[in-house]
Amino acid sequence: MARANYSFGQELGHGSFGKVLRVHRKEDGAVFVCKQIDLKNMKSNAQEEAKAEVTLLRRVSTGCEHIVQYVESFLECNVLHIVMEYCERGDLGGYLQSQHGVALPEETVWKFLMQIGIGLGWLHMHRVLHRDIKSANVFLTGTIDARLGDLGVARMLSKDTCFAKTLIGTPYYLSPEICDGKPYNDKSDVWAYGCVVYETCVLQRPFEAANILALQRRISTGKYEPIPEARSPELRALVASCLERDSSQRASISQILHGPAVSEWASKLQILVARPGETSTEPTKVRAWKNVRRLGSQISRLYDDAVKDLDEPTRDVWGNLYRLFRAKMCDDLTEEDESELEKHIFEELPTENTALIFKATEILKLEHECDHWNKILSS
Repeated sequence: MARANYSFGQELGHGSFGKVLRVHRKEDGAVFVCKQIDLKNMKSNAQEEAKAEVTLLRRVSTGCEHIVQYVESFLECNVLHIVMEYCERGDLGGYLQSQHGVALPEETVWKFLMQIGIGLGWLHMHRVLHRDIKSANVFLTGTIDARLGDLGVARMLSKDTCFAKTLIGTPYYLSPEICDGKPYNDKSDVWAYGCVVYETCVLQRPFEAANILALQRRISTGKYEPIPEARSPELRALVASCLERDSSQRASISQILHGPAVSEWASKLQILVARPGETSTEPTKVRAWKNVRRLGSQISRLYDDAVKDLDEPTRDVWGNLYRLFRAKMCDDLTEEDESELEKHIFEELPTENTALIFKATEILKLEHECDHWNKILSS
């Protein structure tokens, strides 16, 4: 593929690396983001790092729905284009700011911490350190599901290497061992993850200061303002296990994900968490979860698009029509329902809105596919 296959739209962000744009694939109208990295003024080692990001993203995004998905990449005019999944709701940091001080529901915090944790667990299972976990690098889909993104500074650890030494990351999320100039490993990612979870609980970072030296001193002490007691003891304990100053005493992401509290919430929220040692998490079920999430997002978007310009009476007719069509698809319509369906179509639906029937059919095809994958999950 190449640039000509995409229509380039709104700029979503930019930085020293280049910029990120929203793009539409011309062949099917699918929406993605494209990260453009200008290589011509980069030093050779920086160019290699940019290309390594592509290789890493291609490798680790496959098999885990909670990492921003790689689509493709290509090089044109010395600009590297990385096409990735589009997360419509932006980043978690912006989402938390948009709450204007109103705390997130407890179940939302648990959902985010599990989804981010699953993505991080997948990286660690493949011996990859993220090294820049922060709320601005967690992205939210249209269904408000979290994806861990921006692997630009991630590092692969070889089988013989347990620690990294390069100082890298965002200051507010640096671990004590990094602040103290010591080698670090996956536990530094866990510290940063704990900072993000704290942020979702409190809507502010656990460690802040007027300058970088004061910030490093504060992080080195490991002391932070306690999470309000309105939050559950289990949630406060989870954050404390991540923000343990001594990295040898700090929990691993696997220990966090397979603790009793996470298991209970995973069951409540129907989030699939791999068991320790599972390298594929049952490939068919992983694919099923991925497809259910993707289809759910598409269905929600199409449904919202269908009703956005309808007046209230027509919207009610549409809602009834959709419900009955859905029942018909499942073969559980009664004779009375059949009669009501005809009444809605031929008597109550305004002529100018008959196209809604075709929209319903389009959405129901996706519903049917979604049902298929849900059956696999429940088997």
